[in-house]
Amino acid sequence: MAHKPSLQFRLAASHLLVFLAISLIVTLFFGFFYSTFIHRSLQRVLDRYAESLTDPILASDRAAITQIARQNNVEFVVFPRDGAAFAVDREGDFYPAGELPKPAFSFLVSEIARPSGAVRFHWRYSAMHESHYPMIIGFVILLIAVFGGAFYFQNHLLSPLRRLRAGVEAVALGDLNARVEASGQDEIGQVAQAFNQMTEQIQTMISDRERLLADVSHELRSPLARIQVALALLEDETLAKSMREDVLEMEHLTQMLLDRERFSADVLRAQTAAFDWCELVTNVSKRFADQAPGLKLLVPERPVSGVGSERWLSLVLQNLLDNAFKFSKADSLPIEVELGQTDQTLFVEVRDDGIGIAPEDCERIFEPFVKLRADRGHHQGFGLGLNLCQRIVTVHGGTLRCYPQNQGCLFRLELPDSNECAQGRALPSDVQVANQNSGEIG
Repeated sequence: MAHKPSLQFRLAASHLLVFLAISLIVTLFFGFFYSTFIHRSLQRVLDRYAESLTDPILASDRAAITQIARQNNVEFVVFPRDGAAFAVDREGDFYPAGELPKPAFSFLVSEIARPSGAVRFHWRYSAMHESHYPMIIGFVILLIAVFGGAFYFQNHLLSPLRRLRAGVEAVALGDLNARVEASGQDEIGQVAQAFNQMTEQIQTMISDRERLLADVSHELRSPLARIQVALALLEDETLAKSMREDVLEMEHLTQMLLDRERFSADVLRAQTAAFDWCELVTNVSKRFADQAPGLKLLVPERPVSGVGSERWLSLVLQNLLDNAFKFSKADSLPIEVELGQTDQTLFVEVRDDGIGIAPEDCERIFEPFVKLRADRGHHQGFGLGLNLCQRIVTVHGGTLRCYPQNQGCLFRLELPDSNECAQGRALPSDVQVANQNSGEIG
């Protein structure tokens, strides 16, 4: 979908169009109305004024004629009845009649005839235009001031909306502490107040829910510990083994709930530090070295530096590998773990050829407490691990997606790559390398 311009941009564009429309109207007014109506009016006035100057010019000497030309800022050609024609410029200088420039568009011409001769006046039209320049400049300045003030007040009125948008985006990213300054009692101020109240209520509800889950998970640990002690004293080993498996499953669920509720953006920021992705992937992979069907590790030869919470990102990779081994088949190929970089991202891929995931379930598996169909072999799990992994990756600014394969599935973790590969550190010697950058563990 095409990006829609912002409200401020649309308002500014409308103001600019109005400004251009008014400027066009003013230009047309001065171009047509002034050049027709005003031109004719000026011509009539100048003709009458020329009649009043003609007799003095025809009857005066050169000094008087020079004074008339200077005082009236006019050029004229005199055609005396008795004598040669001559021309006078605006400075009062005399020329032969043929040397005076021919009247151009910028001149108005008035020709007055008398029995004693005739005079043709060349009124400078541009000088009359110049008298209107201050008015036109003042009008343009007024327009700029009006539209500049409108833009300023528009920006001032839209600033609460920008703050409200920033608050909504912050809440969308998980920052429930975000609040919007609710200045004024107008409609925008009321919306800001309602947004703050809504955010506070949501924060309270989520805090109560998380506190309840954390308290319940914590309280479950004590009876589970007592049950384990009792199982150790139970003589029936078969029954004890079955009950011990149930207890371990409950402990795993309890630990998963605790991890899920302990995690937050604040906790992650407190644990953020620089680390080596190659080392992280290698260390987590070693925990599964003795499990079937084996593990194939593909990492760069040089360390790849990253910034984040190494503990929580290790938990993500551990959960993905745990699922890959859990849902592998007896004849499955070794699980592949690949670490790589592109121009903009760093990625970790976990690929298996186990029982796989249906395409329609690839989005649902990241929702909390979602368990897939048992008829496809998904008997294990509580539906919390992948949800926690996605939360961790999202707070790191990345994505975690599942892609169905012809056999098995592929999980791809992508994070922004803002660090270059480090130089000069080798991988641990116990990682067997194949094809320069890959190896098998186990």
